Amino acid sequence: MNTYATNIREAAVAGLFYPADSQALCNEVTGMLKRESTCDTTNYQNIRALVVPHAGYAYSGITAAKAFAALSPNSLFDAVFLLGNSHQKHFQGAALCNYSGFKTPLGTVEINTQVVSQLNNTGCFETDQAVHATEHSLEVLLPFMQVHLHEKFTIVPILLGTNNPDVCRTVAQHLVRWFTPRNLFVVSTDLSHYPDASTAIETDSQTVEFLIQGDARKLHNHLQEIKNGNNRNLLTGMCGEGAVLTLLEMIQQTAPLSLIPVHYSHSAMTAGENSNRVVGYQSLVVTQAPDQILSEHEKAVLLNLARQSVSNHLMGSFAETNTEITPNLNRRCGAFVSVYVSGKLRGCIGQFAPETPLWQTIAQLATAAATTDKRFKPVTPSELHQLSVELSVLSPLRPIANAEEYDPLRHGIYIRKGNRCGTFLPQVAQSTGWNKWEMLSHCSQQKAGLGPDGWQQAELFVYEAVVFSDKTNV
Repeated sequence: MNTYATNIREAAVAGLFYPADSQALCNEVTGMLKRESTCDTTNYQNIRALVVPHAGYAYSGITAAKAFAALSPNSLFDAVFLLGNSHQKHFQGAALCNYSGFKTPLGTVEINTQVVSQLNNTGCFETDQAVHATEHSLEVLLPFMQVHLHEKFTIVPILLGTNNPDVCRTVAQHLVRWFTPRNLFVVSTDLSHYPDASTAIETDSQTVEFLIQGDARKLHNHLQEIKNGNNRNLLTGMCGEGAVLTLLEMIQQTAPLSLIPVHYSHSAMTAGENSNRVVGYQSLVVTQAPDQILSEHEKAVLLNLARQSVSNHLMGSFAETNTEITPNLNRRCGAFVSVYVSGKLRGCIGQFAPETPLWQTIAQLATAAATTDKRFKPVTPSELHQLSVELSVLSPLRPIANAEEYDPLRHGIYIRKGNRCGTFLPQVAQSTGWNKWEMLSHCSQQKAGLGPDGWQQAELFVYEAVVFSDKTNV
């Protein structure tokens, strides 16, 4: 007998967190998806996950809607994994359920019982019907997808009972096989609880900075500092911490992905609540790193911008480049620019976490590389006709536990200890023929100033780069 056959989870918070009337709910969600939307789906490609808040729609609905709006309405997924933390019960693991579907006023969304059965056999998950029955953090996500997505989808609801990083890592290890472009993960969390508005903005900004770095352990430590702090009104920095840590662990185990903030608000901003006691909300999109999906046209635009920037600076002119800046080029990601004259390197400057869009970053770095790299003589106006540029667009830094995770033919390496740091781009190994250990030793000594063995006591990060040039003299 199929135990899932008619076992539907009824809506638990309809009429409380969102309208109980189906038409009113549809109208409200549709309005939020369209209202002041800045999320053209062309801004985001290959979306793998969303991080969204889960408060009542009057409070966090707009912030959540802006993330869901980033999905193409025609998206088709094998399954949508819903991850949240239980507000009802603490336990060391993750809870599934044997419902066949979750019901909202807009209809019933089927549960992917095949995936649930596979997870049940791992030993890391338990089936807890009661913990799911009244939990709101997953339920409130469904109407957005029911309204926005044209294609039918199934869900895998998962509630974490802990914020223990080791448990979250284990859960992630069991889930990562499904963390592919064929599935979508939607992670449910609010941010700071009950400080005044100014404290919420400051604290949440710091939390988001840790979040987008993608390091689960550092985010956990940051949230522990908030918990142990002196502000008695700041109850927590993130109520869905376990679910978010699980997501970050999966990201660390897969190809480079970018966590891109979409929208921030707090309850006093959205619902006019008391600004002395607020809850913070942030939505993010997790997508394939932008450097991995630059088109040939976008690469040509960046090369032209780099050359024009150097020319403008050296000639004292400010000729604008009439070209379309695509949404992809408006993203923030790290980059290095190398400048060559007659095929010889004359400067190389880069940034890992710029505060400007990619196209502006490339223009600024090109000028800096041509004029301020102290290792080389600045490029002169008479050399412009011999100028070539090489651009390296970077994926986010990813911390690694040891050197075994470093592949010099694929990764750039970044070594950091205290205020000393250094990096080699992936093309260094290709041009020098150095192996992994030689790369680490040379980078540690020549770039970070830590000595040839200093990397062994330092933090290690890897990243990938898409490298392209104008090929004129390079």
